[in-house]
Amino acid sequence: MAGELLERPLFSAPRAQAQALALSLSLSLSLSLTLILTLTLTLTLILPLPLILPLILPLLLPLPLPLTPAGETSPIMKSAVAVLLALSARLGVAVPTTQTPPTVVKRALSPLVSGTPPGFASGTTGGGTASPVYPSTIAQLATYLTSSSPQVIVLSGTYDFAGSEGTVTKAACNAYACAPAQGGQALLDTLHGCASNLALYNVNIDQAAFSPIWVKSDKTVIGRNGATIRGKGFRLSDVSNIIFQNIRVTELNPAYVWGGDAFALTGASNVWIDHVTTSRLGRQHYSFGPGPSAGVTISHSFVDGYTPYSATCDQRTYWGFELVGSGDSITFIRNHVYMLSGRGPALSGHTLWHAVNNVWVCLDPSPHVSPAMARGQRASRFSAAHPSAPPSTAAPTRARLTRCQSSSGGHLIEGTDDGMGVYEGNYFQNCPTIVGTPLPRVRLFTSMAADAGQCASRLGRNCVPNLFVNSGAFSFNNLDILGLLSGHSNLPAAQTGAWARDNVVAHAGSVL
Repeated sequence: MAGELLERPLFSAPRAQAQALALSLSLSLSLSLTLILTLTLTLTLILPLPLILPLILPLLLPLPLPLTPAGETSPIMKSAVAVLLALSARLGVAVPTTQTPPTVVKRALSPLVSGTPPGFASGTTGGGTASPVYPSTIAQLATYLTSSSPQVIVLSGTYDFAGSEGTVTKAACNAYACAPAQGGQALLDTLHGCASNLALYNVNIDQAAFSPIWVKSDKTVIGRNGATIRGKGFRLSDVSNIIFQNIRVTELNPAYVWGGDAFALTGASNVWIDHVTTSRLGRQHYSFGPGPSAGVTISHSFVDGYTPYSATCDQRTYWGFELVGSGDSITFIRNHVYMLSGRGPALSGHTLWHAVNNVWVCLDPSPHVSPAMARGQRASRFSAAHPSAPPSTAAPTRARLTRCQSSSGGHLIEGTDDGMGVYEGNYFQNCPTIVGTPLPRVRLFTSMAADAGQCASRLGRNCVPNLFVNSGAFSFNNLDILGLLSGHSNLPAAQTGAWARDNVVAHAGSVL
């Protein structure tokens, strides 16, 4: 008939003929179904029902259900089939089905992403190939990050959350050797951490920095043109498949401990954080726990610990990496870790930490200038001592604040509760104390030239020795951890410590 979209020859006849044909077919199917049901009743006289259903249901289920003249499924036929299916379920009889199993769609990485995730986060795709979105406001950015749909979010320029949610008043105390006015930090009493002998006073902190964005699953965040998130961190709680690449996160209430974490993960899986710069934070650059976060990789990132507000009163942050998840697996590869006085990392909770080809600079080799944020500026720190390093073409760096005390103290690694770390091919510069004491149950393997071959039988390759300049002892040989690593097929290859020294710094952080 005119105006109808006809898909099959069956419906090219006039409507009356089509209805008659449908009714005839329906009656035929009804007769077939009646015969099958009659056969079922007959068989019940000689066989138990659990033996009959597997014989009858394969005949029944492929048949289309008969229709009424109005084109609807017959209620009687619906009921008959439902009764048989219910009986089969009650008796524990497996029912054959003609339904095709659902297809698992494996998303690919967005073509806007640079490279692929190494290590434990291998296979992470984030928002996949979803059409990219380009937020122009902080509200749009927050909406995309908290959307239930896969998103590829492309950022450009600065997204300034500071002041966007007003301020909040918190009780605080001066728990450290110097207060914020002297270049230290105050401790917010949010968890009642202020000792009873310390005076409490009220401070106003930025609410946006104190309250992170709760990112949902299947997100890719890609930065362009110096993409910076100012005054807001991210929380990944019970989510999966997330990528952050080429962004900077900064200015989270840096004068106040508990003022804000850059990235906080608990119960997260398949997370890749790549080419990210974090700086001037109230607390951790990366916080894990208490829930387990498996399949996480942090790569090519710059952990900038320089701060005008230091809990250790030396313009270094103490709050680097808090790893207290119950069974985290984290690959930490080709990152530049700069000016930490502690928690670099704090290993706990059966965390498996594989650190490969990172550069750790504990004390600034140029004590009267700030950490260089640009690629050429940071590379210049190595070119004088190491002629093989790339030369610097950057402008002079700005003057640094006067130190409130010497920066000779502190350490990198600490922890309890069976944290586990494997270090290979890393470069340590100006780190007098790499491991804090005591470490009651932390298990470490730090590849040295003498024991590099012990990895061959467990990892299928030799471990690569670490390299040390003006740094303290770091020699541990716990082979149990290598056995745990051997169960993973996605372990990255390691270059030499000298390679890390000469190549990592210039390419770490939001420099893509």
